[in-house]
Amino acid sequence: MFRSIITVVLLTVACLFLFGGILNAGTLSDGQNGYSFEYPFNWTGKTFPGSHDLVKGEMVRDNKTGSQVRVYPNNGSADDFYEWYVTDFMKQMEGHWGGKMYVLNKEYLNIGGVPCFVVTFDFTRRDTSRWFFKQYLWPRRGNMLVLQAGTPYEHRQLDEPAFDSIAGSIELR
Repeated sequence: MFRSIITVVLLTVACLFLFGGILNAGTLSDGQNGYSFEYPFNWTGKTFPGSHDLVKGEMVRDNKTGSQVRVYPNNGSADDFYEWYVTDFMKQMEGHWGGKMYVLNKEYLNIGGVPCFVVTFDFTRRDTSRWFFKQYLWPRRGNMLVLQAGTPYEHRQLDEPAFDSIAGSIELR
């Protein structure tokens, strides 16, 4: 009986490590842009705070699954930005990779104690590979902080909880 309990506990911990995003191993922190995220133990992260590019950081598990943190200037309304962003993201992806992208869902949530717009995409590229993208957008100091996450579509069920965990760990300063 005691061995069975220990076995169940060990298997549960192993599953959390393998499938989770629940057990975090690192923190991606950018004092210049005023944010931090925690990422899973089997991911790596690095920041580019002084970069003049939109990309300010990345957290990746492998060469197909990961996320980028971007900071976009925004002088208009958040809703106008969201509309522009969805259209522009789809246009950029379809233009670069070919294929067709669809919006799966758009919703307003409170993530990390901050209002957030979340949009998910299904993208089939010209080469027929299929991808899942989930984007989280937070208004921030006249900018828009965006967490872009993506994975092959067949890994969606495994990776979406990790994306949500990363987004949910946001701390803004």
